[in-house]
Amino acid sequence: MVPQLGIVGEQEGLVLRPPRASDAQTLFEIAEDPAELRFGRPAFVPRYEAPAALHESIGRMRSEHAAGKPSSFVLAAVGDPGPALGTIGWRLDWGPGMGVADVGYSVHPRYRGRGLATAALRLLTAWLTSPAPGPQLARVQLDHSVHNVASCRVAAGAGLGREGVRRGFLPLRAGVEPDAAIVRHDVCMHGLLATDLPVAGRRRAGAIVQRGTKIAAMRRERAGRRYHVMIGGGVEPDESVPAAAARELHEELGLTATVRPTDLAVSVWHRQGWQHYYWVRGYTGRFGSGTGPEFADTAGGTGGRGTYEPVWLDLADPVGLGAADLKPAALVGLLRRAAGMDASPAE
Repeated sequence: MVPQLGIVGEQEGLVLRPPRASDAQTLFEIAEDPAELRFGRPAFVPRYEAPAALHESIGRMRSEHAAGKPSSFVLAAVGDPGPALGTIGWRLDWGPGMGVADVGYSVHPRYRGRGLATAALRLLTAWLTSPAPGPQLARVQLDHSVHNVASCRVAAGAGLGREGVRRGFLPLRAGVEPDAAIVRHDVCMHGLLATDLPVAGRRRAGAIVQRGTKIAAMRRERAGRRYHVMIGGGVEPDESVPAAAARELHEELGLTATVRPTDLAVSVWHRQGWQHYYWVRGYTGRFGSGTGPEFADTAGGTGGRGTYEPVWLDLADPVGLGAADLKPAALVGLLRRAAGMDASPAE
């Protein structure tokens, strides 16, 4: 499933999120950037006359995300997921049965030179090849004009090795006019197999429980330090990730709910492992009545585990959330925007 709010790379400081109507201006500037068009515009890519012309495409991409289909993501910063920094997308050109994704990216000229393309490609590749609820693809590939040496560096930096040249593969229109001549470029092919990547760490499943502007979290006090973590824990062998989220919800908060694969809200790549968080659409039970193993050591916090206390944190209070030191911190901005906070009027 495609996460509804996006894919987070904490180390990269990036969020790959669905596009929004407010991204139209930035996406238009990328599409018309002379540096992007220096080799020509792909003959199969339309030219947009104004940012408003992108709204239909953005709507289509949002529908694709909602349906869990391949589409394009917007690159954004973890600390501020609003402004678009660029785009990255994936396609199944060879059909879903092949397990092969073709990927492409672009970065707004204002943000080039920061390694964003390489980081985004590395993050997307890790997700595309990850176990369920990821797409579990066997191969990720990227091609570019042989004249585009910068894309060669990006692909190599993200781990996609150069595999050869396809002659005359890419038709590029050598001008902005609809009848401009089409020149077919040789392309450099890069590829990466899922087996080329190190084995990911243990998967974790989490539950997002919201009540108005408040979300449920676990207050931890350990070694003289107080902080908060989202509800969740490790996925057991032979346990599905949604089932693990439901189990953790019951163990930690005492709440019972059905968690469906389509409830996937966000996937976080953290320390070479995936954390998948699901919306809890409805629940029964008494908040704070959990009897999971974490509560077996609450008296004094012996054994170095510290104490656990279920609490509500207010998304409407960003200052308080910062003081709460909520982990993973990357979720705060995404959850605030999902709740209608920090959103621009155009969204």
